[in-house]
Amino acid sequence: MRIGGMAGGIAALAAMAFGAPLQAESLYITGTYPAGVDAVTRVNSIAVENFGGVDGPALSIRIEDRLRGVEVEGRPWFAILPARGGGEVDAVLRGTATAQTRFEDITLKRKRCAKYDEQNSKKCVEHKEVDARCLRRTISLNHSIRLVSWRGEQLYARDGAPSQQISYCPRDDDNVKSEESTIAELLDGVAGDLRFQLAPLHERRAIRVMESRKGLKGEASKAFQQAVKMTPADPEGACRVWDSLADAGPPQLSIAFNRGLCAEMRGDLDLAAEHYRSALQLSPGHDYPEQGLARIEGRHRAERQVQEHWGE
Repeated sequence: MRIGGMAGGIAALAAMAFGAPLQAESLYITGTYPAGVDAVTRVNSIAVENFGGVDGPALSIRIEDRLRGVEVEGRPWFAILPARGGGEVDAVLRGTATAQTRFEDITLKRKRCAKYDEQNSKKCVEHKEVDARCLRRTISLNHSIRLVSWRGEQLYARDGAPSQQISYCPRDDDNVKSEESTIAELLDGVAGDLRFQLAPLHERRAIRVMESRKGLKGEASKAFQQAVKMTPADPEGACRVWDSLADAGPPQLSIAFNRGLCAEMRGDLDLAAEHYRSALQLSPGHDYPEQGLARIEGRHRAERQVQEHWGE
């Protein structure tokens, strides 16, 4: 196809995109991405014990809720069973968690009144910055988590101490986040991370297209730019333009990468990987195609995890 004719052919399609709300130039890719730990793939049922430590019971409840709600490709991933119900389970989750709070005296600049109105002693007419006595609060959640199979094999282990830190002046700062709220956020973070370590995730991701027209000239450059603008309203149309540009001209980095995204969007992972490798040949070490290949590798890994989990 002649590039000049193709550029005119996509003008009408591009015009439709201009009428749509402005969005990031991305393609939306739906896929299953792997759990962090392969050793847990065969675990179908888990018993969550009541964790030890001051904040252990709260953490175990959050973890139980998160794992019970896990679905992959529309199917429940785990059966969560009572810890001491007498039934058989594939693995038992146990652990401990205790939050620690540390305060440090610090000095911060704060505005103070230097002069009051002579007629109104409550009205300040002049301010200045002074050194104020303040506090730095650090809350850490020390925790240990172990997932052990019914045979006694340790499948997963994690020790950590995520923390949150704030600095404030009691005299000046209102609405300082409470210790209880901070600890709750830390507990939710640990439970959320565990969910992604133990089970795959099926989700829709927005991946930015490459927009550089380096190496493209004339009508090819214009056609490429129009295709980028089409992506929010007509991603398939944009993909057809990139395919046509690839057929009509020499290899170009952005076209090769965007064709990989298009193939990935359609679920053709092998073709997507082929395009990403072509992009890397044009620009070795470029992060976009390297990230694309990493996604493809992850999705293949997730496929193996899903097949092994359900015995398919």
